[in-house]
Amino acid sequence: MKTDRRAFAAALGWAALIFFASVMPTPPAPAPDWPLDKVFHALVYLPLGALLFLAIGPGMHSVFQRALVSALATGGFGLALEVVQYCLPWRSFEWADAGVDLLGGVVGAAGAGYWWRARGLFAKSIPKTLKPGSGP
Repeated sequence: MKTDRRAFAAALGWAALIFFASVMPTPPAPAPDWPLDKVFHALVYLPLGALLFLAIGPGMHSVFQRALVSALATGGFGLALEVVQYCLPWRSFEWADAGVDLLGGVVGAAGAGYWWRARGLFAKSIPKTLKPGSGP
């Protein structure tokens, strides 16, 4: 399977940032409002789903397969981090966080898939005479 190295490096870097932010000790503070915390989780994992979609090369048979693999990998990463947090005395495991991480990955991968297909369809719809480099 072919991969886009730049997108893979970006996805790996983003995942590393998520990892380090997830395992760092946090000072005691009141828990954030429930919806705000979950929205934050989704927004953090959304780019990871999109970057993984872009990293998986077009060697996969369909955009749907790429989006599915990207979303499941993002959700698996989120669940793995929740397990790591369970082992840390200053963090806790939450099924809701893992679920929202998966949701963020699904939205990110689906958005990247939509963009990928729209970009391809748009490029095909431009008459050849209007494409750059196809002068008279």
